[in-house]
Amino acid sequence: MRKKEGNKERDILEAAIKVFAKYGYHESKVSQISKEAEVSVGSIYVYYKSKEDILNKIFSFLWDKLYEKAEKIIADETKSPIEKLNLFIDTFFERFVSMPELAIVYVNEQRHMEMGKNLLPLSYYKYLEIGEQIISEGMKKKLYNPEVNVKVFRFFIIGGIRNLLEFWAKNQIALPFTELRKNVGLIIERGIGNH
Repeated sequence: MRKKEGNKERDILEAAIKVFAKYGYHESKVSQISKEAEVSVGSIYVYYKSKEDILNKIFSFLWDKLYEKAEKIIADETKSPIEKLNLFIDTFFERFVSMPELAIVYVNEQRHMEMGKNLLPLSYYKYLEIGEQIISEGMKKKLYNPEVNVKVFRFFIIGGIRNLLEFWAKNQIALPFTELRKNVGLIIERGIGNH
């Protein structure tokens, strides 16, 4: 059945992202993932216990990489909080540029992960904490408005970005990525900037 050589585990994960994006997690079947990955259904169970395990791995795949990059950003003492925040935003969006289907899975299934028995990976919470640290650092240096509640701002941005990502992933011509990134940066900078 398999036509290509390579990393089966990665191929299965990438296939699952495409299938979940197209049909939604709940409507997707392991057989669809196996067909997309060009592997047998049995091969999937060598790497993953269940469809739920695959979804958990997708979210780990997403947030572990983002957290790794965020740690490097926060540790860079040569950058100002404004530069750090811009890099933080860039790394988030860059994660989805080459794989818009991942944006759709993130948007559609993150709420499911938060509400259900599946827990989001620890890296998700650590990533958001780094974002808050960057903003707090900017407030201490009087670059950001100290009246802004960091938690409120965080949830406001997360909700807005989810909606924008969904729209962009489904219609990249109507909302080019560069336009999306530029405007999110302007809104954040002007929204919390200490003018």
